[in-house]
Amino acid sequence: MKRNIISIAAAGVLTTAISVLAAGSPAAFAAPFNGVSGEGYRCESGSRDPDPIPYNDSGSMRAIAQNNTVNPEFTDGISRFSYRVFLPLLRDSRENMNFSPVSLYYALAQASEGAGGNTRAQMLALMGIGSQTPDGSQSSEPAQALHTAQPPAGLAASCGRLYRQIFRNNEKTKLKLVNSMWLKEGAPLNDSFKRTSENEYYASVFRVDFGNPELPAIIRQWIGWQTDQAISMDVATASGESMKLVNTVNYQAQWTGGFRTEDNITDVFRSADGQDITCQYMTGHWNGTYYRGQGFLRASLSLTDNAAMIVVLPDQGVTIRELLSSEQYTREMFGRIDELESYGGIYWKIPKFQTATTADLGPSLAGLGLTDAFDVSRADFTGITGESLSLSGVIQSTVFSVNENGVGPFSENGEAGFAGLYSGETALQMNLDRPFLYAVTGYMGAPLYIGVCNRPAVNNP
Repeated sequence: MKRNIISIAAAGVLTTAISVLAAGSPAAFAAPFNGVSGEGYRCESGSRDPDPIPYNDSGSMRAIAQNNTVNPEFTDGISRFSYRVFLPLLRDSRENMNFSPVSLYYALAQASEGAGGNTRAQMLALMGIGSQTPDGSQSSEPAQALHTAQPPAGLAASCGRLYRQIFRNNEKTKLKLVNSMWLKEGAPLNDSFKRTSENEYYASVFRVDFGNPELPAIIRQWIGWQTDQAISMDVATASGESMKLVNTVNYQAQWTGGFRTEDNITDVFRSADGQDITCQYMTGHWNGTYYRGQGFLRASLSLTDNAAMIVVLPDQGVTIRELLSSEQYTREMFGRIDELESYGGIYWKIPKFQTATTADLGPSLAGLGLTDAFDVSRADFTGITGESLSLSGVIQSTVFSVNENGVGPFSENGEAGFAGLYSGETALQMNLDRPFLYAVTGYMGAPLYIGVCNRPAVNNP
């Protein structure tokens, strides 16, 4: 990927709170942002998050699960989508990188609700939706139905059910998908598209003037408000654009078996370019699942609300690039492999690190066959407003950090978890002293994050 497509921010830069525009500035507005309009923008469709449930309210969680059943094939499909899109980017990077597959999937799924013709067919093909409906059953639609005005029955409903399952805003975990569509001013949204965007994708749609020099500040401030000021996103805009997708995720979770500061050690990490970096490692013993694959070790760290951080460590002498050169073992590295995993005592030695990634994923998507959506003469998004629209960018920004408290774009003020269960016998040592891959998965293995750590922060705190 070209250098102007992806920018990796220095550790710590994006986690500082962004400055709120001064009162009276052309782009200033008052929260809440959703559902209101201000100078330079108009919110035509703003969603309300699902009702938050306290951490220990198991009864309410059971009710949500019963009312929002998700077929495992749906989340497995999102995982396969993530391998196609993101693993080539991780394979070729020598810096830290982090992406949110589920956030991108939702952004494309929302846009597909208003797509038609070959534009829609290409989007569904990239997302892995063809002869099957999103819930895994066989589609009753004839082949030519791929070129009708609406996506296959069940895509929006499946996305809505999954989001209601994974959304969290409690004292231990926060998980919110932050998806938005920015459109030029014009005809009003199709009622069906607006209703589906709000009720199933929980996404916002804004009307803007892409030639407005204040628009990047408006988008940046909206992202900051949605992510508790953890992410500051720079989005380039230009007159003549008609449609841009902007997405991220606001996620924080604690370890269920915590690392203790007093167990930290200082040691050397051998970076992707062969440099020895002195950094701080967290260490600890507890029981968990692990798997010895072809050229790698995989083990999991449990997080609150049934999430997990999967860590994939290449064997000595095996590079990240070599490991990701084939899709043969991607499921074994990142997918649901309950039938293959073992359980036992694991010794962890993991560097504290932080990653900030901002990317226009449009070129990657186009390289995978999604071409018409970006072509002003071929794009068909008439199901959104009835007017001619084409994508000019699919922008994602994420911040991801790992410390004693857990994972997420948060500082050192979280609550550390309790010491994990440990059998007293060490079956596996996860000594992460060289580049490694990781993923954070939620309900049914939904891929919240996928990334690579090629180097920890130097002298990290």
